[in-house]
Amino acid sequence: MARIKNAVLDTGPLTHLGRISSLKVFRIFQGILLSEDVARELGDASRLPANCKLAKLEGRAKDMSKLIMEEYGLGAGESTAIALAKRWVQLYRMRACQVIPVTFLSNCQQMVK
Repeated sequence: MARIKNAVLDTGPLTHLGRISSLKVFRIFQGILLSEDVARELGDASRLPANCKLAKLEGRAKDMSKLIMEEYGLGAGESTAIALAKRWVQLYRMRACQVIPVTFLSNCQQMVK
């Protein structure tokens, strides 16, 4: 079975799928990235899938999460998950551009294609 390399998750999917004993669905991901705030909201780390990795937000990503919280009224878990996902995509794009010279389009433009 093909696996997705990484995913950034918020508290919700882990909490709700954990309640119905269905965390095994996250095996489709090689790695799951969680912000420190999401991990704190989840509490019991022993219930997390083994492929979860904790990621610390720093610099611009941390500033972005604060802005998202203030601007849209989201909680710490949601806003840090969004900022972490955006930062991960930026890093992935930089690495990809070093290997192959490509220009990435915005997500909306990619979906239209």
